Amino acid sequence: MELIPQKVDHLAETNPTGLYAEYPISPQNYEDGYRPITYADLANAVNGLAWWFKDHLGLGSGSEVVAYLGPNDLRYPALILGAVKAGYVVSFHPKTICVGYAEAY
Repeated sequence: MELIPQKVDHLAETNPTGLYAEYPISPQNYEDGYRPITYADLANAVNGLAWWFKDHLGLGSGSEVVAYLGPNDLRYPALILGAVKAGYVVSFHPKTICVGYAEAY
């Protein structure tokens, strides 16, 4: 059984051009189209964030918490997986989650 960070690496290796998600080119106008995000893109983001955590905070113990306050978008999954790879847990600010939830409905 693979953990999610390892599964992302596996998908990036076996299907690098596979579509993970599509992200709006312009947040103000969806008619401008969407940018494809591949499994290779996701793995690169996750691994880059894991390296950043290790370089700036050191290797985590698996229970150390880092906070994130930012846009509710595709950065969330990459940040979570990068933190896990570096031994950290991410805590999201409840206001950000509530605002994102309220905007969605």
